[in-house]
Amino acid sequence: MVLISFATSFSLAGLLYLYIIVGYTFLQNSVPNYLNVRVCEIILP
Repeated sequence: MVLISFATSFSLAGLLYLYIIVGYTFLQNSVPNYLNVRVCEIILP
């Protein structure tokens, strides 16, 4: 039982870590592009 709960918590922690990494890289890639597009729309109407 202890081994099963440990494996479950370990896999959940791994999934959470993966989700944070993917979300962070997605935000890093998409937010600057979105801001650049908005700035270009404001400067060049």
